[in-house]
Amino acid sequence: MIKVQPVGYRDLPKVYNIELRSYEYPLEHASLQELMELRGSIPFIGLINGMGATWAHGMYYQASAEVEIKRLATHPDYRMQGFGRQVIGHIWNEAVKRDVRTLFFMVPEYQTEQHDPDSVSDFLWKMEFKATTVEKDYFHRYGRPYDAIRFERAT
Repeated sequence: MIKVQPVGYRDLPKVYNIELRSYEYPLEHASLQELMELRGSIPFIGLINGMGATWAHGMYYQASAEVEIKRLATHPDYRMQGFGRQVIGHIWNEAVKRDVRTLFFMVPEYQTEQHDPDSVSDFLWKMEFKATTVEKDYFHRYGRPYDAIRFERAT
């Protein structure tokens, strides 16, 4: 059985492995642990099978009538099987329960320039998110600013 559930400390090594294999700039192990400790403000969920394997994870943050999806990743060995879609679906259902009007995701602009079916922007288009605005210098990595494109979907 596969289900979306809160990620616990015992799941942290699996989540970190997904981060390392999914992001150009993965969160450090200590940063993931800090985010888990802030669980009240940033729910941290994972798609976990009956054997305890974590295949995907996501984090989101509610600010008034919007929910920002902070992280979303699927282990590369399990992509194209709908697991990321299930995590988004869970976040979507939680947003609807809380009367949230908009879900959004900030994507580094350089990741949207690819026309790759595995890219995050193509995934978000398939999930009916629309690119709405560009935020200048939203991300900062290794002393360099990156613009972000805001993808959003109304609930």
